[in-house]
Amino acid sequence: MRQIGAVAAMCCAGGMLISFSGPAAAATPGDWSTFHGDPLHSGVSPDTTISTSHPTLAVKWSHTIDGSPIYGSPMVVYNIALSENLVYEVSVGGTMEAMDATTGAMVWTATVGSGVVDSPAIDANTLYIGSDGGLLSALDATTGAVQCTFQLPILSPETTPGRIESSPVVGHDSSGPIVYFGDTGQSESVNRGREWAVYGFGNTHGNCVNKWVFDLGATSKSKHSGTWSPPALVVDSTGRTLVVFGSGQPDDAVYALDASTGVRVWRFQTIKNFSDADVGAAPTIGAPDVNGDADGIVYIDGKDRIEYAIDLLTGAQLWDFDMGADASHKTNSVSCAALYGDIVVVAYANFVYEFNATTGVKLFRSVAMSGSVLGSVIVSGAPGSEVVLIGDLTGRVYTFQFSNLQELAIVHLSKTKLADSIAISDGMAYVADENGIVYGLG
Repeated sequence: MRQIGAVAAMCCAGGMLISFSGPAAAATPGDWSTFHGDPLHSGVSPDTTISTSHPTLAVKWSHTIDGSPIYGSPMVVYNIALSENLVYEVSVGGTMEAMDATTGAMVWTATVGSGVVDSPAIDANTLYIGSDGGLLSALDATTGAVQCTFQLPILSPETTPGRIESSPVVGHDSSGPIVYFGDTGQSESVNRGREWAVYGFGNTHGNCVNKWVFDLGATSKSKHSGTWSPPALVVDSTGRTLVVFGSGQPDDAVYALDASTGVRVWRFQTIKNFSDADVGAAPTIGAPDVNGDADGIVYIDGKDRIEYAIDLLTGAQLWDFDMGADASHKTNSVSCAALYGDIVVVAYANFVYEFNATTGVKLFRSVAMSGSVLGSVIVSGAPGSEVVLIGDLTGRVYTFQFSNLQELAIVHLSKTKLADSIAISDGMAYVADENGIVYGLG
């Protein structure tokens, strides 16, 4: 089913200069501009305020967008033109809003199409977001004005455009920004989806123009497979930039594509232990030579309830851990892991786990939270005082001590679900619920 919900690198790939980063025109140390914080989905905030010294959060403000649920995660970026931090969030109803990060007051609002469950990505002064109508919109991040749009075509056997439920990630080559995202196809039964690369606003090839498309059904045994896994971008040890993501049922796999051409580099098959065993989670990437691994490592969990470590260069499995067996609980695993040093942190069911990133050995498991988790963990705090934050499906936000996963604090926000991930910036945490309310916590 669906995934609910700046480290920079530069190299020569395919003869072109490829890079990826946070917003070039609005970059501050506190920016949280793409799903899970950066293109590698590290899930680590540079913020030092929310820590073991200050683990308890309280609601500073709340703001209702349009009353429809919110599944996408908020983004927080300093806007140079307005000289303030803005929180960007979108509802399922398709209302995108920019809010003052300190007060929650609305700065602008725009409509981006109905059925929006992905998270926005912000690059320079452009915000990108997709909808279930197959529309990718590029908005001015200062005003909300439409800069350009890309409409997915109707491709056989579909009779409607594919649904964009994959949070986009933005990279750059010498021509300008490139937006990477996937679609799920028409439906669960007709879900021949694809991964797309689209030239972003200001690219010399044109605004919102298709660069390449990768057909998931064409390169696997499955005729119908989509993707809602938010793609990650990383430079591998050969100097090639890769797009890494998971695929839906019945393909149930992890892919790495050449970001310049869309050509498949490798495919990793997860375990098909039941009919809905797709890989909806986003991958988390340990870049080459991080933690002593020359190739780099992809960390990802599938709905087979297993956390995998996959060699970034070859696609070979390095280790796995059966979270379903350890938790004695069978549930969807769709949470993106955080990578901090040599520790992988990930949520499964109503627990948070920590693993040695190199060996896969379980280090800690938290006490049980009140509800299960669909969002992803975030790490915050200065070295020695780090904490892990996560929201659950009972409306609670938990703070755990990173060093041992001891529970430090709980704040109960609402009587409905927190299905998105938390964003952290400048001493504040931001999250939204299924009642369509955005919260600013401090």
